[in-house]
Amino acid sequence: SAADLDDSPTAPSPFMVVEGMVLDIFEGRERWFFNFGPDYRTDFTVSLQNKPLRTVRQLWPDPANWVGQRVRVQGYVDVWNGLFIEWEFPQQLCFIDTVPYKL
Repeated sequence: SAADLDDSPTAPSPFMVVEGMVLDIFEGRERWFFNFGPDYRTDFTVSLQNKPLRTVRQLWPDPANWVGQRVRVQGYVDVWNGLFIEWEFPQQLCFIDTVPYKL
């Protein structure tokens, strides 16, 4: 659970499958951050940049629809303002419930 990883200084495993609710999304020009806790400096985060970000922008131009959605993400865990996974290909992330809008 993403909530169990808040304030964790290290990952329990180098590769993890994490499930949680997207609480906030920061949309920068070159990178998006999907935050799973109330404080981006300590909570679990998924980061998206470069070619994967361009692909997601084309398919899902309004990520605000993702806030409040439960998702599952898998990948190698690193530490940067809390634990995070870099989303590098579409299969790393899936919605647990219904996709929040049509493609």
